[in-house]
Amino acid sequence: MIQKKKLVENALEITSTGHKVRILAKGDRLYFSASDIVSTCGVKAPTKWIDRNIKPRPDINLTTLDFPVKTAKGYRKIGMLFVTAYGGKQIIKLTTCSDDAKKWLVEEVLGFRVDLPDSSEPEQERSNAITTPEADDNPRKSRDEINSKIDSILLELLDIKRALLARNQ
Repeated sequence: MIQKKKLVENALEITSTGHKVRILAKGDRLYFSASDIVSTCGVKAPTKWIDRNIKPRPDINLTTLDFPVKTAKGYRKIGMLFVTAYGGKQIIKLTTCSDDAKKWLVEEVLGFRVDLPDSSEPEQERSNAITTPEADDNPRKSRDEINSKIDSILLELLDIKRALLARNQ
């Protein structure tokens, strides 16, 4: 199940079973989290892999951008490494990405497009700026939204559990 969370400060998260890629819109360009792409391709230590394999390459431009992260007291911005869609495709070529993960990354993530809100639009219209194939008149939409929220919560709990197990080893 693919889930696209709502746009917050031009930031978006696309999740699928076991995978997550954070996207940030700056101007007319979309930037994709390099560590999320590397993790999706199965690399266990994505930051170290990026330092060794991506930073020395002149053909892949890594950009440090502030990504808003929700905390108990609101949002705070954390500097993360991002690449363009071209850079994401180059990263996929460098890894031993599984066919399923590669297909999801290329078709669903790197092929994703956002209609960015105009500052003159009302706030209600801005929250619906993401183009999705869902129809508004879908009677199962609320049930599907609940199921997708449950899925995302379970995936976050799984990530927390993995981090705790990795720290204890």
